[in-house]
Amino acid sequence: MKDVTIGDNRYNQQVVKHFRDDGGCQYYLKMKPGVIVVLEDEDGKVLIVKHRRLTMAQASWELIMGHMEDGESPEEATIREVKEEIGSGVDKVTVHGELRSFPEILLAPSHVTRAITNAKRMKLDDIEGIIDAKWLSRGALKQYIKEGQFRDVGSLAALAVVGGWL
Repeated sequence: MKDVTIGDNRYNQQVVKHFRDDGGCQYYLKMKPGVIVVLEDEDGKVLIVKHRRLTMAQASWELIMGHMEDGESPEEATIREVKEEIGSGVDKVTVHGELRSFPEILLAPSHVTRAITNAKRMKLDDIEGIIDAKWLSRGALKQYIKEGQFRDVGSLAALAVVGGWL
């Protein structure tokens, strides 16, 4: 038996061709693992970003997140994603846990990381689809959640894993 990746897309999916022992084959989608980043500044504020969606009505605030490249650690993916999405470096990265879906075949696991940066300036990357970003205190974030402006399930779960934000 052998699996061969025959293509992938920007939604963290790979098309895989699986060769069976009986000579047949089948195709399936395989999700790449990802990272969800709780990025904090030296003042203890968290960065939230808004991505372009199909319509502006679908846009909501969330944490930085993305897929892991083949062979990349969660720490390396965190550093790369922050650099790609806001043009900033990080000073420290800590892995806090992993989120999994049930049943597991629906989503690949996402590693929850916490990163610290002293960068105040951001260069938003339109290629990554980010249309806005802002630093929020714990109180301001809780207000965004209460008002329904920050509602991404993965981001909310990551904040719970890191602790102290909800």
